[in-house]
Amino acid sequence: MKISAITVLGGFISAAAAAVIDTAASRASSSMIPIFVSGYTDKGGKGIYSYSFENGNLTGGRLIAESDSPSWILVDHNTIYATNEVSEGYVTTLEKQGENWTVVDKTSSGGSGPVQLALQKQKQTLWAANYNDGTVGALDLKKNKTQAYQPPKSASMGVPDRQESPHAHSVLLVEDDKLVGTCDLGSDTVYMRDTRSREIVHSYTFKNGTGPRHLAATPDHVYVLSELTNQVFVLSKDLKELKQTLDALPSDFTGEDTGGEIVIHRDFLYASLRGYDGIATFRIGADGLLSLVGHDSCGGNHPRHFSTHGDYMIVANMNSNNLVVFKILSNGRIEKLQSIEHPQPTCVQWGRA
Repeated sequence: MKISAITVLGGFISAAAAAVIDTAASRASSSMIPIFVSGYTDKGGKGIYSYSFENGNLTGGRLIAESDSPSWILVDHNTIYATNEVSEGYVTTLEKQGENWTVVDKTSSGGSGPVQLALQKQKQTLWAANYNDGTVGALDLKKNKTQAYQPPKSASMGVPDRQESPHAHSVLLVEDDKLVGTCDLGSDTVYMRDTRSREIVHSYTFKNGTGPRHLAATPDHVYVLSELTNQVFVLSKDLKELKQTLDALPSDFTGEDTGGEIVIHRDFLYASLRGYDGIATFRIGADGLLSLVGHDSCGGNHPRHFSTHGDYMIVANMNSNNLVVFKILSNGRIEKLQSIEHPQPTCVQWGRA
């Protein structure tokens, strides 16, 4: 659905955020990086916000667009794509015009409850994982239309209240955008779809009740984080071989937890753990296999998402309403630098300096 362009005026999110107004915004700095944050909007959040990051310090907190539950954002230079995680799911497109961001388009995600996006830039295709019904949408950005692909497998029912139906939770482009990988939490499946033929060419099914959530990849391996069992899996890139299974939680943790995000940065793999409320760090060996380095606090409650850039990591803690900046040490561990209040953050992304 095409809409007329609307310029969205910014505002500060809270008195606490106002106290750290970005006074450096008026002066040019090659080291300053824009940070974009989105989240749910039922407990104080209003949409998509921008911050400035410089030398380990996060400042600002300007609302750049009101939006309905933009649980995930993808930043492509001067364009932002946001999943609106509602029953009739859609993707909002914003473009930067001067100092303001303008909503220029809203397009169906091809399903219900979109939660993640992947941009196939050369083909002008945006892939969307729709959690509620398990579909994967391919949004043609030139023609402004969406093709929906049904889930390849039925629900596993391993955990009945979470796996009553297929739930596509992630999309990731691999092998120079030739394939798009998807984790389906409801069917305990990870699969690869050819982006040209649109056919599924590889798949792997985990044990019932695993709940694969997000994936990351190198040229030779695919890494999957499970939400329901808090495990990290290492698979061959064609998904034919499960090479390693590791518990992400500390061995002495006995509480409830769900896996959140998985990120590869340099020679390390990181996984967020919601309940334990920490970040697990693994070293990636020359053979692609993992070894545990350690666990560090996320600085809040329910680290739904985090992202890395250079020597830094920013964690979005949804239930404690804060963003936490960490320094990434040479051994892969993280050291807390700063915490800022932010309502219901579910996604934090780095822009271009």
